[in-house]
Amino acid sequence: MLSVAVLAGAAIFGPAAYAECSIAIPTSTSTSSYGTLQLPVDANGDGKPDTISGSQLSSYSSQFFERQTAARIVMRVPTSGLATTPNSRYPRSELKENRTWNVDDGCAAQAARVNIYDLPASGDIVIGQIHQEATTPRPPVELHYTNGTIHADVMKQNTTASGSPRTRLTIVSGIPLKQWFSYSITLEKGGLLKVTVNGSSQTTYLDASFDSSKLYFKAGNYTQDTGGGSSVGFEGLSVKHN
Repeated sequence: MLSVAVLAGAAIFGPAAYAECSIAIPTSTSTSSYGTLQLPVDANGDGKPDTISGSQLSSYSSQFFERQTAARIVMRVPTSGLATTPNSRYPRSELKENRTWNVDDGCAAQAARVNIYDLPASGDIVIGQIHQEATTPRPPVELHYTNGTIHADVMKQNTTASGSPRTRLTIVSGIPLKQWFSYSITLEKGGLLKVTVNGSSQTTYLDASFDSSKLYFKAGNYTQDTGGGSSVGFEGLSVKHN
């Protein structure tokens, strides 16, 4: 069944809406919903970025993932010694959720309280994602901080092709460096996607071609610059599933 929803001032056809999916902005930073931390360097010398996982993650702290207080984590990407994953040109200090789920499993949500301390030369960092498992994975949703503007890039359809077409949802502008802000990403059963920053929201539907995808959340400092040079603070981070 199709329903009509008014999204960003226009009527959009999509799957019938279910009960609203929401998540509170957390006041503490928990890594319990995340199974892997991807680091921006290859200290092991195996040609791949180092990862921290399992029981190590709960207490891990370093220059790349510094636990400054019980509530605050700072994720850094340096300007040298960088390593990247096989499907990306960019380095990252980023958490990956410890489970996968499908669009129709119910409410899936991630929320965070964030501060951008340092930007790379490109001015662009991805601070949150909905990603997918695939042979050549492409993230359905990327939340960017770009020179003070926060926008979500949403794939129009599921494809492994590089440069796949995306819809850009601009949420807010004018957020300076070293200022705290909050965001949430929610995906309802039926594909209704909502991205909120400091109380301002944009909504759209995730295309039905993602219905069978194994999805997961990511959060952190995914620098959109081959030269690195960024740092991001988190004073709240959580994931919710029905």
